[in-house]
Amino acid sequence: MMISSFSLCLLGLCLLSLATKRNRKNALPNFKKLTTLQTRILKCVGFSCLITSALVLAEAKGLSLGLVYLGAWVTLAALTQALLLSYQPRGVPSLLVASLAAVIISVALRI
Repeated sequence: MMISSFSLCLLGLCLLSLATKRNRKNALPNFKKLTTLQTRILKCVGFSCLITSALVLAEAKGLSLGLVYLGAWVTLAALTQALLLSYQPRGVPSLLVASLAAVIISVALRI
């Protein structure tokens, strides 16, 4: 469950960063402008990934330890995201695909 929760945090933060215009322009330079509905969908899916991660951790570790682990995983994912956006912004889509694959594999294997 720890791998799936970290992957969900990373996936949620990737989607939230792609919802902003500046980060999307750096990560996807040839991508068209998104409509307001599409950016809202990205934000909703990103926040739902973070909430799902919180629920997974609260179920696995209890509410108090789950929130502590959530804070640690979000901090680590935010650090990864910030470093990636600063030094290699075009790596965000590949990180998005990798974190989605990690979520699917970890849920299937119940890790």
